[in-house]
Amino acid sequence: MVAWCSAVTIAFASPETAAPLASAAQEAFASLDFAKAIDLMTRAIAEDPANPLLYANRGSCYDSLQKTTEALRDFDTAAQKTTDLSKNAKDPDLAPILYNRGIALVHAGRFKEAIADFEKSISVDEEFPDVRNELAWILATCSDASLRNPKKALELVLAETKRNGLHSPMAADTLAAAHAVNGKFEEAAKEEKAAIEQATSPLQLKKYQARLHLYENKKPFIEAASVEH
Repeated sequence: MVAWCSAVTIAFASPETAAPLASAAQEAFASLDFAKAIDLMTRAIAEDPANPLLYANRGSCYDSLQKTTEALRDFDTAAQKTTDLSKNAKDPDLAPILYNRGIALVHAGRFKEAIADFEKSISVDEEFPDVRNELAWILATCSDASLRNPKKALELVLAETKRNGLHSPMAADTLAAAHAVNGKFEEAAKEEKAAIEQATSPLQLKKYQARLHLYENKKPFIEAASVEH
């Protein structure tokens, strides 16, 4: 799931005009009115075209509407403008941009590039949330067998669990998938049951129940396509 880049530490060049538009865009994004958020963020960009935060958050809006080409263009622009401003290729402000670009790349089926973005996001900010979970999911379940890395997937998700606990059904679901791809089906079933208990929607529940059935039959879950878990 894409994240709103609210923690990036970049000041507005036009605080009287761009900042209120960006704030209104954030409210629209939170209300799932992504088209309105794009319009507001586009107006904010017109007032403050050098601010990478604005492009990054418009990219999140585009990705939420499955407009992946537009999203990737905005994330590329945001990443470039961030490094242009800081002159630092390891700028921690890159972490949410790279994370969100990685999510968009997954949606585009460009898994190898997504892996690279998730790994770089970790390298610039080891504390950025959820990125290890997303990376572990690809390494455990990717439809491209050449990109799967069961051992690393399990290491990543166990590290994330140690840091933050199983704080969401997605975390438990990823831990289950990582156990399963390593042949640890009893552990996988146990964690998938935890995911089922935390499921927040009927669709999520259906997915988790289907995966539990696989694990109980000693089969790993492998993605058939670029589907967000």
